[in-house]
Amino acid sequence: MEINSGLTYEHNLGRSFIATLKSGLKTIPRARVFEKNKTQRDYVWEASPDPSFYIHAGLSFNPFAKKRK
Repeated sequence: MEINSGLTYEHNLGRSFIATLKSGLKTIPRARVFEKNKTQRDYVWEASPDPSFYIHAGLSFNPFAKKRK
């Protein structure tokens, strides 16, 4: 499971194009592996990764957009 917290900005470039910019912090909670018949406290392996920064840019095209009057 990943938690992506941050901001999203969308800008209409005209008619059918939209530009998108997403940025924020990606966090992965603590993960543990344990045997099926044992308790969760008696785990075999544990991972606790550090949070990381992410940025995503995109361009969308909608050929079916209605023309505004």
